[in-house]
Amino acid sequence: MQSRPSQIGLIREYATQAMRPTVAFPHALLVFMAGVLIVLG
Repeated sequence: MQSRPSQIGLIREYATQAMRPTVAFPHALLVFMAGVLIVLG
């Protein structure tokens, strides 16, 4: 069971990956689009 990283480790890994421009740009775009849909919907 020790092979899996802790929840904090998973969050840190996700944040590290999200900071990469190729990942951050589409992710930010999706969040923006979701926000627009919520406001308009």
